Amino acid sequence: MKVIKFLIVLMIVIILSSCSENYSNGDRVGVITKFSESGILWKSYEGELNVTQTGMNTSSTFQFSLDNDEDNIDIANKIKLCLKEGYKVKLTYHQVKGWNWFSNRGKTDYFILNCQILNDSINNIIDTPLINDSVYTPYYYPTNE
Repeated sequence: MKVIKFLIVLMIVIILSSCSENYSNGDRVGVITKFSESGILWKSYEGELNVTQTGMNTSSTFQFSLDNDEDNIDIANKIKLCLKEGYKVKLTYHQVKGWNWFSNRGKTDYFILNCQILNDSINNIIDTPLINDSVYTPYYYPTNE
């Protein structure tokens, strides 16, 4: 009987010690395709990003949440604007492992920390850093005609 109690306590300690508030960090770039507030007991913002590579849309999606434990109204408003206007964004996130047991913080384990709009035309309005990856400057080669 003591062995069983010891194994149960050991399993609980291992499970709780393997949980991490900050399992991973990263950035994803793409276009917001879905963003909504949902939940019965705990309302949370949930969204989906269509991940892009070198300016092309792919079939890869990234599902994310806004953490209910944080005040994210500015990020939520920026994401809503990007969804409405179709802007390309860079989402900075952190992933948790094991600390979201009841989905009270959000439905996913990926929580958005920052939303940066990558379209040059509105960078002055939103005060995000200017990223000039969409500007094309043609170079004309002289011809010998």
